[in-house]
Amino acid sequence: MIRALVELGANFSTPRNDVRTPVYTAVQKGDVNVINALTKLGAWVNTLSCNSWAPVCVAAQKGHVDMIREIAELGADVNSPAGDSAIPVCIAACIEHTSVIKLLYELGADMKPPNVLITMQ
Repeated sequence: MIRALVELGANFSTPRNDVRTPVYTAVQKGDVNVINALTKLGAWVNTLSCNSWAPVCVAAQKGHVDMIREIAELGADVNSPAGDSAIPVCIAACIEHTSVIKLLYELGADMKPPNVLITMQ
């Protein structure tokens, strides 16, 4: 299905009018198989949504450890901030996703929180 969409000219790095990119949606759902398919077809794992949320921020918010590991291996920046400047580790901490915090630490994420107010989507 994804390959057919590409052949029809689909752009997986362009947000739809509801702020999401296909990468964003796959990350939000925790679908590693779709992420792998999208990146093999040229999608970028650092593409921001219309409201400037990086995929790693979405995965941190949702607690998707496997997704964070996968997109990091595919080149995602584990320090990429959300639209309000919150970094993934801070997003995970606000929701008490300790397994995400541990993984981000192992991946070399910045553990020092910025001086910002964090708002959840």
